[in-house]
Amino acid sequence: MTSKDFLCLTPFLIIATAPVVIMIVISVLRNYKVVFGFSVLSLLAAFSSIFFILPSVPHTIEPLFIIDVYSLFFLGIIIISALLVTFLSYDYIKQLEGVREEYYIILFTSTLGASLLVVANHFILFFLGIETLSISLYILIAFQKSKSNSIEAGIKYLILASVSSAFLLFGMALIYTAFGTMQFTAIVTAIGTGGQLSSLVISGFGMMMV
Repeated sequence: MTSKDFLCLTPFLIIATAPVVIMIVISVLRNYKVVFGFSVLSLLAAFSSIFFILPSVPHTIEPLFIIDVYSLFFLGIIIISALLVTFLSYDYIKQLEGVREEYYIILFTSTLGASLLVVANHFILFFLGIETLSISLYILIAFQKSKSNSIEAGIKYLILASVSSAFLLFGMALIYTAFGTMQFTAIVTAIGTGGQLSSLVISGFGMMMV
């Protein structure tokens, strides 16, 4: 990878590094306010780094990433949304009994999963992003362990998403069988030059929509 590749991946590196740092911090000393402050600063740093990337886009990191103004716009929305959730959940999480700092670790992993979706140029990265987001959401939904409704909702979402993942993967497999590639740009080019879609492709996209 080149220096430009790393530059364009700066927001993702910040978001991915933050939960690791939080885990190290809470293994030494649990301090809810410190973790909250670090989370806010990390999200602000990730959002600010987007402006440093703008002169370098559009940029493609083969075969997984495609980073352009469009993807950076939605990346900014995702990070700002995560920042708002961080502020809104401060008092609510603070009043919970037991572990609380881990909430921000899961919040960062869910943000990372959503961020990967907006720059994905390959089914593999798309699947990793959506699974990272989904698994984090299972935990966030069931985070308040004292309430049976939270645990029940988390289990129901886990079962639903597991079935959905099976449909998604099988749909991807059918599309790969039809085109011989899992890269979005190559699939779009093949569809544009191939004329009428085969039943295999229609079935694959149909299963993905499910």
